[in-house]
Amino acid sequence: MTPSNYRARVNPELCIGCGLCVKRCPMEAIQLEASPEANNRVTRITDETGKVKELKNKTGKVAAIYTEICIGCGVCAYKCSTESLVLERREVITHPPKDGREFATLVMADIEAARAKK
Repeated sequence: MTPSNYRARVNPELCIGCGLCVKRCPMEAIQLEASPEANNRVTRITDETGKVKELKNKTGKVAAIYTEICIGCGVCAYKCSTESLVLERREVITHPPKDGREFATLVMADIEAARAKK
């Protein structure tokens, strides 16, 4: 499987612990973790009409991302109301295969490498 060249990153100072990202993540790479300093913290956001809203962290939890299993799809960041979740570029950039033949060649190389380790 070709990984995305991005991964999710969380800014815990903006997270209100709503849990929407946890529900949306297809890889279950996000969990809410207790954060005493986040309890009842107010985050101010500007909605699409330009109106400032105050959102309160009622749970005392913030999102935590397990980067080992995050595929960088961005589903979590897309609907984050406080924009505490963003995508950032990975350090190592990989290029996807150009066609099915190149993909098959890469798969066969991986299989041969696994056999050589045995």
